[in-house]
Amino acid sequence: MNRLRPALTAAILVFLMMAPALPSPDRPLTIQDSLGRTITLKKPVERMVVLGNYRCEAVKVLGCIHKVVGVDGNSAKGSRNYFPELKKQPLVGTWQTPSVEIIVSLRPDLVITSANAIRVERLEEKLKTFGIPVVGFDFYRDDILVREITTLATLLGAEEAANTYVQWRKGYESILKEYVSTLSEEQKPRIFLEWGPRLGQSYARGSSGDAKCPICGVRNILAENDVETPTVSLEWVARENPELICKHVSPYPDWGYWGDKEPEKLIQSLSERPAWSAISAIRNKRVGLICPEVVWGPDSIIGLLAFAKWAHPDLDICPEQVYREYCKKFMNLDVPKGLMVVYPPFECGENSGS
Repeated sequence: MNRLRPALTAAILVFLMMAPALPSPDRPLTIQDSLGRTITLKKPVERMVVLGNYRCEAVKVLGCIHKVVGVDGNSAKGSRNYFPELKKQPLVGTWQTPSVEIIVSLRPDLVITSANAIRVERLEEKLKTFGIPVVGFDFYRDDILVREITTLATLLGAEEAANTYVQWRKGYESILKEYVSTLSEEQKPRIFLEWGPRLGQSYARGSSGDAKCPICGVRNILAENDVETPTVSLEWVARENPELICKHVSPYPDWGYWGDKEPEKLIQSLSERPAWSAISAIRNKRVGLICPEVVWGPDSIIGLLAFAKWAHPDLDICPEQVYREYCKKFMNLDVPKGLMVVYPPFECGENSGS
């Protein structure tokens, strides 16, 4: 038996050397946020203050909404929709100018805010005395959203949840990419995107709205404009004669539309604008309304699919069904019957896009 011990010991040592190292609970967590700042935490976050709807949504996607101990007022209003868990959480002011005193009183391990350099710097300066770190993430840019999700997951100890979301999203992105790759430039309709309360307010080169257009197989009529979010004249839009018009409308704090009356009235008002009745999109009834809720944030894949479906009706996918799937899988919610986040709704069956 004694002669076997050296061989057994050697075998155990070889096995231990070859086995992958398990993460140490005491190992510091180091990440770079969306501003390129390096943040190191001693352990995964257990208590956090979250500022902004998209960041609250990302936290919920990662299964960590229960770790939120304070939230901004605007996100709290969203508790009637995506975040019922936040309904009774302490309010810390607005997401742009939160109360430092309230944040400190909540003893968070981390504050999550937008990736605005000035905003992060000011908040960090006020909180560093108390040892409360600040990270900046946006979750509205499609090109970095997956990276932001996986980076935040590292701080929250939610890597498995992040992987589930990323694989789900990439599946639909692949369908979209494959379809758009088959289109010629002439097959991509010219689109005018309008947002906000001002008439003619749109997205141009360099904006996150313009970046969505090539993904969806459309051509932005303002793609060559150097002002990211210009306001153009209605006459200019009429001269450009877009084949597709999409208006981002916000029925906030409502989740979306609950009937035809309001959205139909809005579409009618577009057709009554000076010189717009002759626009191709108006004449051919290719005007769509979409709630910003599904244009930006972790659920923005629904907005991308909706733009693509409006432009290319033969695309074999149902944005509303994907939205129901998202809400069930990541928000732990059922989409209320009759709710519309895009209008007019797509005529697709229950099994389309599944």
